[in-house]
Amino acid sequence: MRKFVSIPLLLLIVLSITAVKPASALHAAKKCYPPPDGLTGWWPGDGSPADLIGGRDAVLHGDARFGPGLVDQAFVLDGDGDFVEVPHDPALNPGTGDFTVALWVRFNDTAGEQVLVEKWIQRFTGYSEGWTLTKLEDNSIRLAMSDGDGPDINVDSRPLKIKPGDWYHFAATRQDGNVTIYMNGRPIATDLSDLNLDSDASLKFGHRGNPLDTPGSEDEREFFLNGQIDEVQFFNGSALSRRQIQGIVHAKGAGICKDVPRIGLRVNYGHDWVESFYEAGHSVRIIVTDSEGHVKATARVVTEPRDDWGGDTGFQTRPEDWKPAPPDIQPYDWVYAQVDNGIRAQVQLGDIGGAIDLAADSIQGSIAAPWLAGEVLVECHPWGSPQPVDLINDTILPDGSDIYGCSWAGVWDIQPDQDVGVGYWEPDGGHWVANAFFAPNPIIIASIEGDWFWTSQFKPGPLDIAIYESATAGAPLLWQGSRVADESGFIHVFFEDHGQDLLPGHYVVVSDGAVTKSLVLETITMEVFDTKREIMAGTAPAGREVVVVTGMAEAETQGVIFVTADPVSGAWLADFKSIGFNIREPMRCCSFAQILDEDGDANEAGAPPAPQHK
Repeated sequence: MRKFVSIPLLLLIVLSITAVKPASALHAAKKCYPPPDGLTGWWPGDGSPADLIGGRDAVLHGDARFGPGLVDQAFVLDGDGDFVEVPHDPALNPGTGDFTVALWVRFNDTAGEQVLVEKWIQRFTGYSEGWTLTKLEDNSIRLAMSDGDGPDINVDSRPLKIKPGDWYHFAATRQDGNVTIYMNGRPIATDLSDLNLDSDASLKFGHRGNPLDTPGSEDEREFFLNGQIDEVQFFNGSALSRRQIQGIVHAKGAGICKDVPRIGLRVNYGHDWVESFYEAGHSVRIIVTDSEGHVKATARVVTEPRDDWGGDTGFQTRPEDWKPAPPDIQPYDWVYAQVDNGIRAQVQLGDIGGAIDLAADSIQGSIAAPWLAGEVLVECHPWGSPQPVDLINDTILPDGSDIYGCSWAGVWDIQPDQDVGVGYWEPDGGHWVANAFFAPNPIIIASIEGDWFWTSQFKPGPLDIAIYESATAGAPLLWQGSRVADESGFIHVFFEDHGQDLLPGHYVVVSDGAVTKSLVLETITMEVFDTKREIMAGTAPAGREVVVVTGMAEAETQGVIFVTADPVSGAWLADFKSIGFNIREPMRCCSFAQILDEDGDANEAGAPPAPQHK
């Protein structure tokens, strides 16, 4: 289903469509415009075909050359076989998402149809693919779009007054299906289209692709541009606002700033921090919103040299930086940065999924960031390794179904609770988004009094269970069996059903094939549950720490106390009045006391005694 959002044109300030005069007439005091975030490719034509953003350098054809432009130099084309070509790259395909293409153009003459910029395959016996921004014979501007499965959608302006020798800024944007063409910052045509605009054609400035240079094209008309093209910019996944386009137009010959460093955000939502490398001495405001734009938290940070970065400069947020409180950063949230020099950046966070396989010492998962076009570079970081281990790279489509895989087999024996970081770089290499994954650490909870144990967080499927007389090597095997764990790795085994009496010193071993956990059984009791005195009491191994819990966590009415059993008698007492928590009778069913081992497994007391009725 197509989803369109109307553009509130009446709310925008009307900008004159008057042509921009040659560079010689510009005021020297003009300031450059800060680079808008989201630039995927930028070909300024300043004596080089270089792409300043993505490294996708252009190639000059025919007699195309460089000469004086509006902003420094420009591509000079004579309308007779000259054009500029950027080889096909999936990162330049907008798919069905937002995009912007913008450039300055100066015509030597306006005769005939002349292509400004396109990534287009023209067919006459079938449907075309991609998009093309073209000046038609009557001097109207057309953005043609086609997905290869249906007729073109043409967004046409009215015929325009275009004077040879003057510079004009043209831009085309699509945001949420709303397509707009701008001339010198003013909308001149609008329409709706959510077509998939991907094509295998190269990106061309000043030329309609023909069968020789564009496989699949059936068009031999070529439509060369006679004039100059300057400052070609492509934003994949980002639609510039009218205010931003006007800012570029108003900068005129100063152009978009090339000597002001852009800010590339690095967001680890698994650990809830935002950072960036940036020159020292700047104040940066960070804003985190949810996917609907509601602000979750803001932070003010300062860029400075960092010892933990080997002296590199930048910032990293700390919990105390956030107002009103540290945000729980989640997939699909937006993170914005505003530097005091006017540079801004924004990134939406993709959903990074993953699961660690302890048996294979590897991790696999997918990334869902459908607004990104083309493949993304995935980095798997061995954060939890106690020894230095190299990160591993993979490349996938961020469509939620393509699978990345990283393995440290033979290099790092991943242990329970060690973590792996998985991050991806956006196609323009500017922003990095990461999540953290912890190796599963299954638990065993056992009760001697109740002759049962249960598990959690094992791998779903068969679990092998064994009970030995003790933890001593060669101890007799008392019981062996198998149970099938559910999706949460849970099983609950009642040994009274098997004629087996659990005793202190027995050794329980559970394995899912990847992780093996074990627990030595110990005695802990709960003998008092007193709602009048607000206490719980019982016995445990002498001197051991006991965690005592009452209430219901899901209702946020849970009290927790850590106490130490008497070093001689083993008696323990938890006074909940001391922490201001009131024990109530309905909490009896949900109260327990445990002694934990160093792996997080626990022996648990039996259920609290039933109330005494007089």
